[in-house]
Amino acid sequence: MEPKSTFDGRTIVVVVLCMLVWFGWQQYLEKKYPEPAAPAVVNGGLQTKSNKTPDEKPLFQPSANAPSSPEEIKDSLNKAPEKTWSYEDPSWKISVSNHGGRVSEVVLKKYTDRAGNPIVLVSSREPGYLLTDVKGGNIDPRFSSLIYTIKEISKEAVQLTASNAGATITKTLTVVPEKYIIKDQTVIDGKNAGFQNIVLQVSQPAPGEQASSGSSFFNRGAGQEIQEYFFNHGTKTNRHLVTTKDAQEKTYEQTHFASLGSRYFTTLLFNRGNVVPAGQSVHRNEYSYLEMNYPVLDQSGAINISLEMYAGPKVLSDLKQVDDQAAQVVDFGFFSWIAFPLLELMKYLYKVFNNYGVAIIALTVLVRALTFPFTYVSFKSMRSMQKIQPELKRLKEIHKDNTQVLNQETMKLMRDNKVNPAGGCLPLLLQLPIFWALYQVLQNSIELYHSPFILWIHDLSMKDPYYVLPALMGLSMIIQQKLTPNTMDPAQAKVMMFMPLFFAFLMMSLPSGLTLYIFVSTIFGVIQQVYMMKDRSGAAQPALVRRT
Repeated sequence: MEPKSTFDGRTIVVVVLCMLVWFGWQQYLEKKYPEPAAPAVVNGGLQTKSNKTPDEKPLFQPSANAPSSPEEIKDSLNKAPEKTWSYEDPSWKISVSNHGGRVSEVVLKKYTDRAGNPIVLVSSREPGYLLTDVKGGNIDPRFSSLIYTIKEISKEAVQLTASNAGATITKTLTVVPEKYIIKDQTVIDGKNAGFQNIVLQVSQPAPGEQASSGSSFFNRGAGQEIQEYFFNHGTKTNRHLVTTKDAQEKTYEQTHFASLGSRYFTTLLFNRGNVVPAGQSVHRNEYSYLEMNYPVLDQSGAINISLEMYAGPKVLSDLKQVDDQAAQVVDFGFFSWIAFPLLELMKYLYKVFNNYGVAIIALTVLVRALTFPFTYVSFKSMRSMQKIQPELKRLKEIHKDNTQVLNQETMKLMRDNKVNPAGGCLPLLLQLPIFWALYQVLQNSIELYHSPFILWIHDLSMKDPYYVLPALMGLSMIIQQKLTPNTMDPAQAKVMMFMPLFFAFLMMSLPSGLTLYIFVSTIFGVIQQVYMMKDRSGAAQPALVRRT
């Protein structure tokens, strides 16, 4: 009998099916996570291409229904000298401008960008944070284009006042020291002015035009900076990326809080008043806006709006200073209820080892040890399946023309030998929530941002620059594959030989902290496999019960 070719018909079918699954998964991810903003983060925000010269002032035009032109607004602002009020502590520095009564600068002093410069969430050249506009009525809606009077109340508080067509706006901004929080109390006194809505806004440069190359098979945008909105509204939450293909201007009624930020930093608006606004994502003039749109329920008196703005890192403990629910801004996915305890455990291990790379290794070993009972059950089931393979092959030859009888005899064979066909997969499926939650923790935790490991790995949130870890991971997967009992069809087994190389290629663009976790997990899996193999050699194996 001639030996079968490696690329027989069944093998080719399996290869084609794998390719279809791969391309189908990529198409699904493109729809769910379209290509986000292209360039690297510069000064904490997504850098966008612009034709503006360095000497140009920003254009303030967040309200689409304004009657005045951008040129008129620019001229009016340029005629008045800009005055600012500043606050600074060890955590951050902010500036408030009389031009538009906005927060014109936010600098995070404890964090740096990829180039080593302090993170600047907003600069004076941008529209800014906490701009205020009105909609409806006969007055000029561009409160954000007015020149405000600045009055310092204390070292941590400032009052801004402006008038427009019979309406007076008073904004009191209070900084919470070292908490990345600004409290905003806005009062608009415009009796019978007729406007229907008050809008408070924050903005960031919108994505550039070039598509990002940092995506991975598992997660679009993996290993790179992104720009995303998050809304907590009613009893639901929504998250969507800012993309180059779709402006995604959306409105969410009854918004309790909302944010606009990158993977590791965010600006969050948390409503503190009795009137619950509608949250909106808006895109115009090279900027992404997050708007809180407050309806005017009573035209007879002054309108009071109260909210808190958080502008800082996505550190859970910092976000929870605003509210426990604010931690939802960090994207830990469907299994966040597992991810949060894993993150706390990793932070505890960091306190012990003072190195997040070592903490990841220790955490991985702990997780593998805790899930070992499931692994052992799966191994025993696969070993039992391997034992009955010759008898299964014989039954297939005998009953090759009668599928119904073959299935009956196969089930009887498994029952007689106490083999559970799902025993190999079910224990592994039970482990998936833990492994996926840990994946999300390592992918999105700011704790790994700029955290060094050893030698050539200076930032666990970035990919391995020399691809050493992906190569080692692929090698360890090959070893593990050789040790694993083989119960697959020969054609499938041949295809699986290429999977370690495939996964090593996919991991090249992922953060090195995540690759380190998978590599260590695989190595520990190999150790467990060797232990279980030794256990098999020393134990008496029950005789195979054959079907007659």
